[in-house]
Amino acid sequence: MTSILCGMNGILQNLLKLQRLDFGEQPKNASQAAALRAAIPSTMLQQYERLRARGKKGIALVHNRVCTNCRMQVPIAVAWNRHSGLRQLWPLSLPAGPC
Repeated sequence: MTSILCGMNGILQNLLKLQRLDFGEQPKNASQAAALRAAIPSTMLQQYERLRARGKKGIALVHNRVCTNCRMQVPIAVAWNRHSGLRQLWPLSLPAGPC
């Protein structure tokens, strides 16, 4: 279980880094972006790319139960039930929902 959590946390961290590069929150670095894309499973990367093509962010941090993308309050049950294994990681990275 712990290795799964570490793997998922790494994937989410890679998605967050890639998003920061893609949306100009960090200086562009094509080689770093390519390395991050290679480390993300294809199904997750496809979903991320679909959202990015529409100008939306694919992942958001939840800090103090507030989505950092849309500033909506996230019910604690959502964070705990959907990602029960990740609840020990704070701030929690969640795939962006309706925001």
